[in-house]
Amino acid sequence: TNDLGKYFEVFILYKRVNKDTYQFIVDKVVTRVTLTKSILQALSIYVIQSTMLSKFIYIINRKCKNFIWGYTNEFRKIHMISWNSICSPKSHGGLGLKKISTINQAFMVKLG
Repeated sequence: TNDLGKYFEVFILYKRVNKDTYQFIVDKVVTRVTLTKSILQALSIYVIQSTMLSKFIYIINRKCKNFIWGYTNEFRKIHMISWNSICSPKSHGGLGLKKISTINQAFMVKLG
């Protein structure tokens, strides 16, 4: 067999670890980031185009963070990377998420 299964969510491996062994973790992160970019942030951008809503922006950012990191009311996971690093551009090693507060400030400047 290739592996002996899982014990407390940790693989008991029979053979050498390769990149395919833990590919499911990478896939999980990619889907969470994609969903956050396409749905959660896009919906909030529509709302914040014309008004400055700092408390609303704080709540949306917190929900996005919790979703990406897998936080639930019962269980809190360790954050392996800071939110500022996640929001940095892909060219600088980040995930390319945009901070809602920065987008809101750009809309406010545009309105004048």
